[in-house]
Amino acid sequence: MYVPVRWQPHHSFYQQNGAGKGVDRTEQITYTRPEAEELVERWSDTVLRIAWTWTGSVHDAQDICQTVLLKLLTSPRRFDEERLERAWVVRVAVNCCKDWKKSAWVRRRLPLEAAAHAAVHLPEPGESPVLAAVQASPFKLITPEQFKEFADNIDYFVFEPNIHDLNDLGWRYLAQHMDTPLPPELLKAIDPVPFGKYAMQEEQGHFTEHGYISLSGDEWVHERPAEPEKKPSIRERLEQGKKECAEKNKAQPHKEKSVPEL
Repeated sequence: MYVPVRWQPHHSFYQQNGAGKGVDRTEQITYTRPEAEELVERWSDTVLRIAWTWTGSVHDAQDICQTVLLKLLTSPRRFDEERLERAWVVRVAVNCCKDWKKSAWVRRRLPLEAAAHAAVHLPEPGESPVLAAVQASPFKLITPEQFKEFADNIDYFVFEPNIHDLNDLGWRYLAQHMDTPLPPELLKAIDPVPFGKYAMQEEQGHFTEHGYISLSGDEWVHERPAEPEKKPSIRERLEQGKKECAEKNKAQPHKEKSVPEL
C-alpha cells in the first residue's frame, strides 16, 4: 500500500552562499524561485510515488525525488505543454530508479532483506503497486514459487503508474525519442495515439487500473534449491579409514629392537 508521505527536500534549492554545509545550487537553477517552487509542488508527489514503487522505501524514494527535481530545475529545456513536461519527468524518474537498482550498495542490501522477508511472508498485491499491476495483467503470478521470487525479479517488469491510456503512452514514447523540442504549432498537430499503439505492441505492455505494465527484457531468476548433502559410501569410508591408519603409522617414530645382554 502506498505510504502518503509528503516529500520534503533535504536542503533548500536556493541556499545562500556560505550558509550551511550543503552545496550552493543557486547558480545552476534555471528558474526563478516562484517558478521552481511551483514545479516542486506540481511534480514532487508524482516522482515520490514512482520512486516508492521501485524502492519500497520512503527514505530512498525521497533521495530519488530530490535528484529528479534537481535535474528538472537545472535543465535548460522548457516545455510548452504540461503533458510533455510530465513525460520527461516520468522518464527521468524511471531512469533514476534504474540507476538506484544497479548501485552496488542496493545489490548487497536487497538480497538480505528479500531473503528475510520471504522466509516469513509472501507478498500480497495490496502491499506492492507493481505486484498489484502484475496481478491485474496477463503477466499474473500463479505459483507460490513465483510470489516468493517476485522481490528478486521486480526488474522483470516495468511499471509506470502515471500511464493510463494510449494518449499518455504516446506522449511518453515521443518524449523518449524526440531529442529536439518542437514548437507548439507542431505539437498540436501530433496525434499521440498511433505512437502509443506502436509502443504498446513493441513493449508487449498492458493497461491496468493501477497503471501501465510491460516487460523489461530481463530474464526471470529462479531460486536454486539447496543441494542435499552427499554421504560417503561404505567403500569410500573404508578407503578413508585405510588412509588415516597409514598416515598415523607414518607419524609414529620407528623403534629399533634392543640387543639382549649376554
